Formats: sequence, C-alpha cells, structure tokens
Amino acid sequence: MQRKAISLDMELQILCRLETGERKVSVGASLNLATSMIIKSSASTASYLSTTKVTRSKTHLFEEMERRLSIWVDDQTQRCMPLSQMLIVEKAKSISNHIE
Repeated sequence: MQRKAISLDMELQILCRLETGERKVSVGASLNLATSMIIKSSASTASYLSTTKVTRSKTHLFEEMERRLSIWVDDQTQRCMPLSQMLIVEKAKSISNHIE
C-alpha cells in the first residue's frame, strides 16, 4: 500500500469535523482515507497547532512611551546621572500614565 500525503487544509477540515462529533469512520469514508490515517492526521495537526507562536504588535501608546523613555535615558546618561533598573521602571510608568 502506498503512503498518501494530506494537505494542511484537509487536516484542519478533518479536525473540524471530528470536533463537531462526526465519527472517524464516516470522516474517513467521505474523504477516501483509512481510519488509521484520520487518527494520525488529527494528532499531527494538533501538535503543529500547539507549537504555533503567537506574536503581539506594539500599540501606538507603548511605542510613544518607549520613544520618550529612550530620550530621557539618553539625557540622564549625558548628564552623568546614575541610573538603576528601578528608576527606569518608575520613569516608564510615569511616562505611561502621562500619555494616557
């Protein structure tokens, strides 16, 4: 018996049909796939989806706060003022509250 590749679209379709409660046998029969192939397909798609990384984009307010904080840090550095992480965090909070 020859191996059969399944596209990602078909795998997602299989998962959707299984989630609605349709039996593996009926899904396999309608797609001309063996039941064992349905099980492997749903398992591989589930692992693929669990490794997907979610990225977030910065909001305009966050970008503005970072820009102002960077200017402030540069200014403090030019004045030879000592900076600590706590001081920078407090200034970031202050700028953020001022922007909002």
